[in-house]
Amino acid sequence: MSKTEVTVGQWFEFVQAYAPYYVGSARDERFTGLNIRAKTDNPAKASDWELHPGSTDLPQMMSWRWAAIYANWINSGKRSDRSAFEYGAYDTSTFSDNPDGTFNDQTTRSAGAQYWIPNRNEWIKAMYFDPRRNGYWGFPTASDIVPRSGVPGIGETNSGLLDYPYLQMPTAQYPATMSPWGLLDGSGGVAEYVEDAFGEQGKPPMYRAVYGTEQQGFGPQFDSLRLAGRLAAEDDYFFFGLRLASSVPAPMTSVVLLGPLAFFFRAARRRNGP
Repeated sequence: MSKTEVTVGQWFEFVQAYAPYYVGSARDERFTGLNIRAKTDNPAKASDWELHPGSTDLPQMMSWRWAAIYANWINSGKRSDRSAFEYGAYDTSTFSDNPDGTFNDQTTRSAGAQYWIPNRNEWIKAMYFDPRRNGYWGFPTASDIVPRSGVPGIGETNSGLLDYPYLQMPTAQYPATMSPWGLLDGSGGVAEYVEDAFGEQGKPPMYRAVYGTEQQGFGPQFDSLRLAGRLAAEDDYFFFGLRLASSVPAPMTSVVLLGPLAFFFRAARRRNGP
């Protein structure tokens, strides 16, 4: 998995590449997040978008579907044709909703995908599993102790820092706090999407599974950082981020299948409108 979350600067390149095909609202934060904005009500080209000053290294937020489209684009080698966004890791033709709020999206990467949204097991292994002890730590900081909230140089995570500018902080500000595999910001930044989706038994899924810190305005919810922690997002929510996974030589990518876990669950508040 990538060492840090996808940044606003990386996402801005994607927004500009997708501009010729974009037909949504110029203010749809599921696509833009909080720090990319359109210069016009009908953006149609790369130059119609701009970055909020100083936001390049902040973690990007998006909806799950836009995260999947981004993964497709990365799979294509950042090609500019329409198919580069529609296929690769996920078939966007499956993206559809049902009247009861469930959805039919492909949620498992396509065979042969080189980059994808990690699934639950992959995310948990990358953040908690330590091959040196052949076991799991309680937090994504190679520790069983709750990470200390505080500014860089004093704390170990920005989770719990509610005052601006700590609601969003650039990635990699806590270089000494990492997972056993060297990943940063598993305990800070933004919570991250995984492939897994869930809902009522016997029905299509209704929620996206999300792992990591519940930072954005909710306070120091450290229960969501524990090994058994999980959050949930409704399909049009955008306050979560992305860390892509890829194949590397074994044994680094072998996925450990976890036994039953008692999950912490909090349904994300739905945000209506753009």
